[in-house]
Amino acid sequence: MYEIDTEKIHKLKPSILQADKIVLIGHTSPDGDAVSSVLALYLALKKITQAEVFPVLPDRVPNYVNWFDHVQDLIIGEQAGKLLLSCDMIFCCDFNEAKRVSHLSEYLLKSKAIKVMIDHHPQPEENLVDYLFSYPSASSAAEIVYSFLKALDQSVIDKTIATYLFSGILTDTGVFVHDSADSQTLAIASELLSYGIDKGKIIRNLFNNYSENRMRLMGYLLYKNMKIFYDYHVGIITLSRREMKRFDFTLGDHESLANLPLSIKDVEISIFIMERSDELKVSLRSKGHYDVNLIARDYFHGGGHKNAAGGSFTGSLHQIRRYIKKNLLPNLKKYLV
Repeated sequence: MYEIDTEKIHKLKPSILQADKIVLIGHTSPDGDAVSSVLALYLALKKITQAEVFPVLPDRVPNYVNWFDHVQDLIIGEQAGKLLLSCDMIFCCDFNEAKRVSHLSEYLLKSKAIKVMIDHHPQPEENLVDYLFSYPSASSAAEIVYSFLKALDQSVIDKTIATYLFSGILTDTGVFVHDSADSQTLAIASELLSYGIDKGKIIRNLFNNYSENRMRLMGYLLYKNMKIFYDYHVGIITLSRREMKRFDFTLGDHESLANLPLSIKDVEISIFIMERSDELKVSLRSKGHYDVNLIARDYFHGGGHKNAAGGSFTGSLHQIRRYIKKNLLPNLKKYLV
């Protein structure tokens, strides 16, 4: 549970109204929460200010949110750098440190704009921003954006904004499965439903909209690449670049794959490893009392939340398997909280 700082929002509001150019930016490899938060704020601020408002992402969105009406408004890549340097205000959505915007981090750090962070990841880079709305107990950035907009000007929230925010909450909670989805989250979801959003359509578009190749990839990974270590309650799935090519992998196809081993009885930690050109992307999920945020920080130069986190590893798939078996698995008990 958290309580949005309404006094801080009231102090910030005049700066929003007086701004000439506002940029909203989400993190690299954007997920549903980042895209939803950026687009919801984009539509809301356009209603209350005369400023030019620009929704920005470091790279393109995953396929499962391409149905959002305003995806085409997103500014992606290098063009966003100039906007960050020339704007009056920047909203940092769903990330807690500058490096999470990848190649745009240098522009974010150099910008003289007023910076606002709306996020739910622990240990935010507080010196990065002028206004911090960081609530790690929140289920998602989208949930906080809703609380922020209610305090700023509730009249701006409409069916489209509610649709985006509901989508962000759904994707970041695994449809309310994660522990972060508490009574406050469900109450906010209920309020969003009151705007007339189509819950069934949203769920179908987010979770039942994959390609045949993606389904065959999932079956292949479960049969060929999933390893279960019952002594440690861990399941590991790997995905190589060769396998991505074989199944015509597209951005977003890996979503939810990290959760699959958790469906197995007695598996409490899932590790999904995806090969990239320069490193391995590591996604960690847990159920029960294991804190994968701490695991990501200690072993994979990353972080996140108690039940969902990520990081990276420099090396081959063979090397990371050996690294996990030798270094991580024997020490897992220290991450029981």
